[in-house]
Amino acid sequence: MSSKPALVQLHLVDYAPQEDIFATNVLPRIIPVLDAVSAPTEVFPAVETPEELLADFVTEAGVWRVVFYDRAEQAVEKGLLAGTLPSEALAQWQQNMQDLLGFQRKHRRNVLLVDRAAVCRAPQGFVTALSAYLNLETPKADDLQADPRIAGSVESVIAAQTVAQSLQARRLNGELDASSLPLEGEEGHLSCDVDASFKSYVNGLKDEGLETENSLLLMQLGSVQEELEDYSKHWERQKQQVSDLEHQLQQLKQSATRAEKTLVNAQEEQAREKKQHTTQIGELKSENNLLLMQLGSVQEELEAYYLEAKRLKESCTAYEDQLHMLREKSNTAAQNAKVKTDQLHDAERRLHDAGNELHDTEQRIQDVEGNLHGAEAALKEREQALEQAHHHVSQLQEQLHQREGELHHFLGSTSWRVTGPLRKMKDRLTQSKDQEN
Repeated sequence: MSSKPALVQLHLVDYAPQEDIFATNVLPRIIPVLDAVSAPTEVFPAVETPEELLADFVTEAGVWRVVFYDRAEQAVEKGLLAGTLPSEALAQWQQNMQDLLGFQRKHRRNVLLVDRAAVCRAPQGFVTALSAYLNLETPKADDLQADPRIAGSVESVIAAQTVAQSLQARRLNGELDASSLPLEGEEGHLSCDVDASFKSYVNGLKDEGLETENSLLLMQLGSVQEELEDYSKHWERQKQQVSDLEHQLQQLKQSATRAEKTLVNAQEEQAREKKQHTTQIGELKSENNLLLMQLGSVQEELEAYYLEAKRLKESCTAYEDQLHMLREKSNTAAQNAKVKTDQLHDAERRLHDAGNELHDTEQRIQDVEGNLHGAEAALKEREQALEQAHHHVSQLQEQLHQREGELHHFLGSTSWRVTGPLRKMKDRLTQSKDQEN
């Protein structure tokens, strides 16, 4: 065999130290096979606590610590053989496995978990899976045969029953399976043979002359077998649920693909609509600029009307001042009526002329108001056309509304300010003429 560069180094650690087939037979046959495809494999002493796992732990790239562990059933069975209660053995196993999972998740780039019993059942599958996982050459080993023995003791049945009754233990078994290296050629987990366990136990009872307890244990074993069958059915249902979920996941992926295509089509349609809106906005801006020019022309015309009205107002104010002066003179000249009669007639003529001029002014103001109303109607029509054009010109519409408000304010205040003083002056002239008569 040609030499291979030492790119990967393996540190093997047994987290469940027991003098069993794995420690005495399987592991010693695996180590030479692994040495052929990697750097020399180093086997660490068996450990029982997470603290011991950290001893000489290396986090360098290419250095992998392979930790072999027992599942719940094997741990409880070994506890029973050592004289430990099933609940105590299971509780201790749960604590150790939780610590082991925490250690593996923290150092997942340097730690691999492997089921000891699975390696016993498929040692060649373990070597093949490990080589594929680490990108190593798959070694050939003819002597890596599976262990043909199965669990055939009463302790294995009790252990299986204990684990079946503990939801936390079953979940922890599942977490370990998900975090462990899957082995090729390993067909599920080893199940206990209830019939073989019963025969073994009956033979032991006959040897010890304990036939009375045999009937009771027979009933218990039958109950255990029924519960195991129920657990097997539950496992099949779980597998069917997983298959249904995978089918649903595939349907969801197809729906996501269709939704993605729909989204792409919607984005293309949105781009086309955006282009059309941009063209429409350009046309509306041009039309709006034209309307603004027309509005400026109207505003200039209104300013000219305003200046004319202001001039008329000043004239009316001057006439009012003159009337006030004449009234003061008429009051002071009451004793000289004959002398002032001519002056009063002259004042009446002047007032009559002023009234005529006021009448002409009112007519001009009415004309101005008519022109203003016409301009206002034209402005409203242009405003309606601008509002119907497009909602994207909201800023321009607000400016137009502001200018229209100023125009309405101007129109509302001009008529009153211009005609108010004129009406007051006409009333005063009428009252003065009535007093003289």
